[in-house]
Amino acid sequence: MKTIKLTLVSLATAWLAGAATDADVTRLAHDITIFTPEGLDEDPMTEPDIIWSNNDGNAWFDVDSDLIDTHKMTRDQRKAFTTLVLAAQ
Repeated sequence: MKTIKLTLVSLATAWLAGAATDADVTRLAHDITIFTPEGLDEDPMTEPDIIWSNNDGNAWFDVDSDLIDTHKMTRDQRKAFTTLVLAAQ
């Protein structure tokens, strides 16, 4: 596998392109710190702003907006990729 900047989005892109195997994803995902949305525990009536991403490519929101919303990844592929990543976490 060629060297890539290791983010959740770049790993998903490499996996979709066949440049990363399922085993590569599980091994490399261990080194990724996935962004956790901020503000989910706040009262949506008084604190409606939830931060879904910090724009570093390591949030599930980034995977969805960069790959699913642009039709580069299907929902089934997202589910399979998520399973591989979470197996490493």
